Amino acid sequence: MHDVHLPVLIRDLALIMMSAGIVSILFRAFHQPVVLGYLFAGILVGPQVSYFPQVLQADNIRLWGEIGVIFVLFSLGLEFSFRKLMRVGGAALFAALIETSLLLGLGTLVGISLNWGWVNSVFLGGMICISSTTIIAKVFDENRLKGRRFAQLVMGILVVEDIVAVLLMVLLSTIAVTQTLAGGELAYAAARLTFFIVLWFVVGLFILPLVMGWAKSHLNDETILIVSSGLCLLMVVVASMSGFSPALGAFVMGSLLAETSESARIEHVLNPLKNFFAAVFFVSVGMLLDFSIVVENWKLILFLSMVVIVGKSVAVSFASLVAGQPLKTSVRAGMSMTQIGEFSFIIAGLGMSLKVVDDKLYAMAVAISVVTAFTTPFMVKFADPTYLWINSKLPTGAHSALEGYSQIVQTQGGTRSFNLLLRAHFASSLINVVLLIAMTSLCRGWVLARMQDLLTNLGAARFLTLAVNLLVALPFLWGLAFRRQNSPELLRALAVSARLRWIQAAFVSFRVLAALGLFLLILGQYTSWKLISGLSLVMLSVLTFVFYRFGSVLYHWFESQLRSRIVSEESEPKKEAPLLPWDTSLVTVQVSSASSVAGRSLADFGASETFRVMVAAIDRGARRIIAPRGTEIIFPYDKLSLVGSDADIETVRRILEEKDAPQADSPLQLRPLVVHKGLPFCGKVLRESNLRALVDGLVVAIERDGKRWVNPSADWSLNEGDRLWVVGDPKSIQALVES
Repeated sequence: MHDVHLPVLIRDLALIMMSAGIVSILFRAFHQPVVLGYLFAGILVGPQVSYFPQVLQADNIRLWGEIGVIFVLFSLGLEFSFRKLMRVGGAALFAALIETSLLLGLGTLVGISLNWGWVNSVFLGGMICISSTTIIAKVFDENRLKGRRFAQLVMGILVVEDIVAVLLMVLLSTIAVTQTLAGGELAYAAARLTFFIVLWFVVGLFILPLVMGWAKSHLNDETILIVSSGLCLLMVVVASMSGFSPALGAFVMGSLLAETSESARIEHVLNPLKNFFAAVFFVSVGMLLDFSIVVENWKLILFLSMVVIVGKSVAVSFASLVAGQPLKTSVRAGMSMTQIGEFSFIIAGLGMSLKVVDDKLYAMAVAISVVTAFTTPFMVKFADPTYLWINSKLPTGAHSALEGYSQIVQTQGGTRSFNLLLRAHFASSLINVVLLIAMTSLCRGWVLARMQDLLTNLGAARFLTLAVNLLVALPFLWGLAFRRQNSPELLRALAVSARLRWIQAAFVSFRVLAALGLFLLILGQYTSWKLISGLSLVMLSVLTFVFYRFGSVLYHWFESQLRSRIVSEESEPKKEAPLLPWDTSLVTVQVSSASSVAGRSLADFGASETFRVMVAAIDRGARRIIAPRGTEIIFPYDKLSLVGSDADIETVRRILEEKDAPQADSPLQLRPLVVHKGLPFCGKVLRESNLRALVDGLVVAIERDGKRWVNPSADWSLNEGDRLWVVGDPKSIQALVES
């Protein structure tokens, strides 16, 4: 036999994937998160365990793990989308910002108190302020909690936390390089990050739909995979060249593709690739776990685990209360987010790659994640008892104050009007400013250099470049200074609130001043300030007079194109339910084929009267029935949109989704039934006869005086001597015949 040389990398990958596969099957069998299985597999094949075959080239596997981080964040971006962030709602956004700030500060203080040094302490704060989306989603799914009010709040907070985690990686990288915590540098880093994200977002929304539209007829699953992966890696390169982490580029490209019409298809095709690299990444994380560090610091690990559990439950609960959520919802949300996960490993790994954190921090992050992942299901189950205990200890006045504050925050018109005002000015202004700065930089750097190559006269080159710069910038200067996006709701609020009109005037004045400042900045790139002082007003007046209509037309075209690039609500593959006020949830439940409700009318089921739950809509295939009537029949696999309290909806859900309802032990039969005075429905109309329940079927025909009526109406009166033809359970029909 020939001695075939097998590269060590292939042997290592085979070992990793087989161990990950076996362990993941075992963890699924015991209803544990698969992520923990991958970590355990990494421990088994890592250098710490000698009883199993070991990975020989750990450095190569870490490289594959870095590729895994890229595709994991790319897939998170695909699931994210900017429209999804807009649907999160103010409560989740506000709560997420508060709780991440509190936990970042808490982790930093704990690290400093342990004498870890401020860089390690800041990284510790970054690790503990991000919860695990994977673990929480699994716990909610297994306990059927996804539609609950608090679960909707938690999922909204997790969306914002993903963004915060990406921003933290950028800011922590800046801290690691500069070794300082100067506010000016962090503010510059945040502004620079915002600039590039907005620029990539706008440019991407213009280019990607064109690329997808041009290639749509040629996009099968194979080309979708190749094109989307190529775009992901291209943005990774662009982000790295711009001084940002590759993970940020992957996340941004995923969020851009999530706004295209092919987002669902891309996510579906990319899923196997994401799962493969995610497994490699988490196995590589497990390989880095040093048991000696865990054993040596087990008390510290338990202490930090308690900091995570207690700190996150208190911080999230407090942040939710401040955001105007009821006490019950806040406590449930807080006790659901008591773990760290994927981003914590990535943040710790970032610190190790930059050589600014100790190795023990990484090992402890993995250990803390394992401990908190196992405790999460128990924390979720104990949320209601904890709420009842807190509620019983609260003074009556405090309880009333919390309820009043929640109602004020959720119903205060002025706050909503200010949000509408902010939305009308902020987003468009930010986009215009970013595009103006980007265009000016491009013209000052690249266009001017090309002009100098073509023209020997430097003054002429500067003048032509200035003309080009003003020409491309004019629509956005007009949009910044003059564009208004006042919705009818905002106009009504402005009509009744003098205070709001003053704020509106301040916004408008700021936008006009910003446009004037950017105009002067453009002039200053190509001529002296003395010349600007004499010519700027003249040029501004001429440009405003000549190009006002031209600039407005171009800007309106740009804005309409930008809006059209974003996927419409109707074409979105998945839409999350809104977070309703007070103790109310909107939940969609599918009717089981074994449910006792299937085949009964809504009135017969009595969801509203008996269970205090309103059926807002029924989805039946492609048909949607809004506000269904009581006579509407409930069919198996119907999707009912239920509105009510969590407890009432859970009761209805168990009935609709019951799996073990008794099955009929005999087939349906068509049998005759003669009406006589001894039967309870003799003399009643068909609607009031309750025959459907008595025979487990329905009346398909009635014979009277030698005539037959098929499919009789509900108003048909059942008289003595009528012969009913009934389709139903033969035993039930026979019991009526013999009665």
